[in-house]
Amino acid sequence: MEPKTVFAVGTGMSEISWRRRDFLTLSSLGGLVFASGLGCSHEGAPVQAPQAAVVPPSEDFFFLQLSDTHWGFSGPPNPEAATCLKRTVQAINAVATQPELVVFTGDLTHKTDDAAQRRDRLAEFHEIARGLRSQKLIFLPGEHDAAGDVGEAYHAQFGALYQSFQHRGVHFVALDNASAPGGALGEAQLAWLEKEVAAVPAGAPLVVLAHRPLFELYPQWDWSTTDGARAIEVLSRHENVTVFYGHIHQEHHQMTGKIAHHAARSLVFPLPAPGAVPQKAPLPWDAASHDHGLGHRRVQVQGAALTLTEVPFVDAVGVETTSSSAPSASSAPQCHGAAPNYAREVEPILKERCYGCHTGNGSGTEGLQLGPYEHAFGARTEIYRQIDAHAMPPGSAKALSASEAELVLRWAACAGA
Repeated sequence: MEPKTVFAVGTGMSEISWRRRDFLTLSSLGGLVFASGLGCSHEGAPVQAPQAAVVPPSEDFFFLQLSDTHWGFSGPPNPEAATCLKRTVQAINAVATQPELVVFTGDLTHKTDDAAQRRDRLAEFHEIARGLRSQKLIFLPGEHDAAGDVGEAYHAQFGALYQSFQHRGVHFVALDNASAPGGALGEAQLAWLEKEVAAVPAGAPLVVLAHRPLFELYPQWDWSTTDGARAIEVLSRHENVTVFYGHIHQEHHQMTGKIAHHAARSLVFPLPAPGAVPQKAPLPWDAASHDHGLGHRRVQVQGAALTLTEVPFVDAVGVETTSSSAPSASSAPQCHGAAPNYAREVEPILKERCYGCHTGNGSGTEGLQLGPYEHAFGARTEIYRQIDAHAMPPGSAKALSASEAELVLRWAACAGA
């Protein structure tokens, strides 16, 4: 089970054209990460620990992170578990501008003690995931996938349990802190990680993918890596490191020195905050919720800076669902009544609640540019769609009041009528 190291040499891309619809549709998927502003490359011949010059970020690209898909899970915490992953694949494929990378950060499948069933679930998951149109898929094991047999079935289906690769000047390291007891990385992987980090040019972004948190978030619930402190010490030798992980089924942010760690929500069910209840268990399914505690994160990278925006889960427009308990955004605004006055009634709401991200150098301007009236007017359908789906403002921000939402929705639906 030796790690596979793939080194990508830069080739450049002539143009990436973003459309607001594509951007916002990807902003409505569960358990995802979006990143832009990195650089450009393609996969080349495998080499070990390449000593490469920094490929300067030249054009944007984005990748998606899906975490804790738990294929094979069934039960009251998510009565739609059998369709969540398939619907997400359909939604991603329906967008014209495709992600260049899709990474799955562990617990691809739900735990089973039956070795044959474990292999079947891994194969079924893999078949669904291979339906994605993305150029490259990256898989990491979770304890549900690999702890029962120390990664044997996972390795047979997906290959190496840990790996590294470069994409557009960004060095990615995907760790295995799930297959060994306690999530230990082990001496061999730690030695490999030390060589990988030493080979990353100073200033180049280093993105670390893991399943469990590397720090001791809540060891009582197995939310830690037994030798994670050693990995953090190694990673701390590089100046620009960001860690994305799963396992805890919720948004969480932690700094260890200069390293930022960000947990992603699950695609299937949420878990309680660390220590919030005596015993860890999936939170109940809320049929009235527009996101069910699921969601995704948009990560925008400009040079060495990363900007994160958390967005709750909603079904993508046009993707058929099997249940009415997870409402979709309306496919087209419906006008009922007269349009409110934009300058007097609507713009003050947008200025207070939306301009921070969607004007100037805000984190959301690539997807939706506000400010001058003509920008808002041109984006009115997307404004309607996101507010109607309760996807904007994002979950980390205060929601619009009912009267505020009604005004903006009525303007967006009726302004061009």
